[in-house]
Amino acid sequence: NVVDHGDGVTIIYTKEGEIILKNTIYNEEVMILNKDGILVNIHEKDIDFSRVDLLENPENAHNFLVRYGFSIGGFEDGVAQLCWTLYPDGRFFEDEDGFGGENCNETTIYAYIDTLGKIIIPFRDMTYEERKEFESIAKYKVRLSNLNK
Repeated sequence: NVVDHGDGVTIIYTKEGEIILKNTIYNEEVMILNKDGILVNIHEKDIDFSRVDLLENPENAHNFLVRYGFSIGGFEDGVAQLCWTLYPDGRFFEDEDGFGGENCNETTIYAYIDTLGKIIIPFRDMTYEERKEFESIAKYKVRLSNLNK
């Protein structure tokens, strides 16, 4: 499945579960998620552990493991938001009768990438307002980077 994400970027979702970012302008591909659910090309510096470690159930971030949800937003001005659910709401574990749930909140972190898959703003928890602010910062950084090319 290939999805146009704007700004010359397509996202390829393979049957094996891989997610690959393809920049059609530079004809470059970057694997984002491998078939084992591991985020590749994401490094420790790409996650703000000083914030993430304060969250409920941050373990998957340390293992770069996607088990519950990961999405890439559309690109605008060379930037897209990544959304990574580290741990679901406790109701995720309930059976059809409502048993087996956990008493926990969903843990989701966000980051911003450029059209080559490079992290511009590291993963961390963000309020809606912070997401808008960090998106603006990411766009500014990408514009500056493009001016220096």
